[in-house]
Amino acid sequence: MITKKDITKLEGLLYLYAVSKSKSKRDVAEKLGTTIDTINKYIRELENEQKTKFLVCNGRGSIITPEARRILQLSEDIVKTFRELDNFAYEAAIFAGTVRVATIDALADYLTSLRLFEFMRRYPDLSIEMSIDSHIPDMSTLEADICLDFNPPSNHNVVVMGTKKVRFGLFASQQYADEYGLPKSMEDLCANHRLCLKEGQIEASKEAADLFKNAKYVVYKTNSLRILRAVISKGIGIGICPYPLGSENLIHLRNLNFGFIKDIYLMAHKDTRNMPKIRLMLDYITGILDDNFGKKK
Repeated sequence: MITKKDITKLEGLLYLYAVSKSKSKRDVAEKLGTTIDTINKYIRELENEQKTKFLVCNGRGSIITPEARRILQLSEDIVKTFRELDNFAYEAAIFAGTVRVATIDALADYLTSLRLFEFMRRYPDLSIEMSIDSHIPDMSTLEADICLDFNPPSNHNVVVMGTKKVRFGLFASQQYADEYGLPKSMEDLCANHRLCLKEGQIEASKEAADLFKNAKYVVYKTNSLRILRAVISKGIGIGICPYPLGSENLIHLRNLNFGFIKDIYLMAHKDTRNMPKIRLMLDYITGILDDNFGKKK
């Protein structure tokens, strides 16, 4: 039989988990429709019960202590259980319910396909929730069912369901070529041409880092690959794009011998990856990746 104290500890654990994700008690209070005093009360009771300090507050927000990180591993299992309950009602209908797919902006365009209409027509009771952000959500607690990212999973509960390699190169538009000409060498590019940068590309490869370190004219920066491609298309400057995206109506500067390869990881949670609706969506995304990057050898 559980006790009232058990429920209080559970609430304290969940509030602690929420604060650990947002780093701000104020944000948590606003999202949960409660008050900072209530959050403090439950976390303080949990700290008193465990005789351990879990939060340190300073000018940068609420900092999780090493002791809290250990206890948060327990709260991950609790949150995951709640998320699994959301899926429970859908399992009666094999291909019905919602599948939450998350990816970063740089990969978002690859998840759209001409085959999407036929897919949705064939499975009318399936609903897709697409989340696009600069970072993928926490899959260990089932904040998403499927993720697509350039980085492999860091949690042992998240498994790789497929990988693809995507090549990146330098691209320009015909409008840019008509206005400024095209670079004859990497030295010419860095000294005389206009470059457009997407945030994260410098960290993505040494080649990109060296290029933008030496470039004299970086005229446009954005955190969106789609915006980057748009400004390149309008002749603003030269930029780095993945081949499938860059090859559409842009000029690939092959003569510069510049490029690098990144792996794409398709991931799911080990406990839910074989649910029919999730397996169906994984197969669909695998097909789209095959269309864009070729069959896996």
